Amino acid sequence: MLDILYRASFFLYEIGFMLLAVALWIYSRSMRKLNQTLRQPVFWIWPAIGALLLAICASNHFFVYYWLSPQYLRSESRHLLILMYVFKTVSMGNILIAGLALAVSNLLYLRRISK
Repeated sequence: MLDILYRASFFLYEIGFMLLAVALWIYSRSMRKLNQTLRQPVFWIWPAIGALLLAICASNHFFVYYWLSPQYLRSESRHLLILMYVFKTVSMGNILIAGLALAVSNLLYLRRISK
């Protein structure tokens, strides 16, 4: 039972990040149309980059917990443990950069329309 809950919790994590990436992609597409209508500079690229990074984050998380983690539990290899930490660090860095990209696009757009 505990194994099922453990797997389901990470599956929900990945679904949540993929839904967030899709929502951010839709936001970037609507911002693109708005920028074209108002003849504003290109701010929509930042949320699109953020959506791509969130999708990479979800795929890294899937790879670590469904591929590397069971192998590590069987062999307890130090190499696999380091590889898991590298993938998890890249994943969390992607979340940080995606958040920064969204904040930058919103600040640039807000500054531009406030003039």
